[in-house]
Amino acid sequence: MLREPYRSDIRLHNLKGQKPQGDLSTLHEGKISHNAKIKMRNAILWLDASALWKWHYSKNTGKFFRWRLNFIHLTIPAQDGKSDKFVKKVLNRFFLYAFRKTGMRSYIWKAEPQERGEIHFHITSDCFIWKTQLQNIWNGCLRYYGLIGNHENPPSTRVHPTHNIKLMTAYLVKYMTKNDESRRKIQGRLWGCSRNLSSAKTFHITFPEEELGVMHNDLSKDSIRVDQYDWLTVFNLKPQYFNSLKECEVLELYRKKLDNIRKGYQWNTNLFTDEKGNAISYQNACKMRLPLIDKMLYEEQTN
Repeated sequence: MLREPYRSDIRLHNLKGQKPQGDLSTLHEGKISHNAKIKMRNAILWLDASALWKWHYSKNTGKFFRWRLNFIHLTIPAQDGKSDKFVKKVLNRFFLYAFRKTGMRSYIWKAEPQERGEIHFHITSDCFIWKTQLQNIWNGCLRYYGLIGNHENPPSTRVHPTHNIKLMTAYLVKYMTKNDESRRKIQGRLWGCSRNLSSAKTFHITFPEEELGVMHNDLSKDSIRVDQYDWLTVFNLKPQYFNSLKECEVLELYRKKLDNIRKGYQWNTNLFTDEKGNAISYQNACKMRLPLIDKMLYEEQTN
């Protein structure tokens, strides 16, 4: 079944290889569009599904806390009249150095204007990056492009704790897709994600209704949303559904998706860190009284 052809003038211009009148900011008017929200949600859900558990030791509590996704905030001391396109070149350099220094490969970013008009960036990733290292990398990029002013090493970064946030994906989707119409419009792209997440499209499996049988109730219960059509029922499944699924075609395709996203990720490094942000081995973490449930999670995701 195919939908009716799209008849938008902008889409038709793109199909002909022609550029529509006006730049990207004219098209999105400084707002995250509905289609962009769907793409961002898709990227966040795949990032969450592919993220591995990591553990950080807290000196205050004397215990490990586990987490999977981080939430980073990058600011610019002074944009100095530089264009928004120029500032996003700094962000591109940041991702290059973050990959070299920390292995950050999977991420989603969003640009927002502050009250004073300067751009700041929100980033969510599955990679551990210590707050001091984050500040050094970002300030190094700002210094390279002359955006750090007279400051030597200003507090231009912030890492928000996420291990206590319930329904992390729902929180991220709501935060990353919100629009603030009271501030100036940003020129150019408003958001982006790493290539492995942008290429992680949803996959579909269809089968006749008579084969659905008793699975219907289970699928409805484990779905984020159920879309009913005259000729089709679509179950949008939660990631937790696949954890208890028996070997089948769906589970095989799901695992292949996660493997493609994680490709190049070294799971045996940076999964355990001490109170100073230094990587420690699993054996040393066990000596520091790593809970049994966390040992089971570690062994499950590395087997």
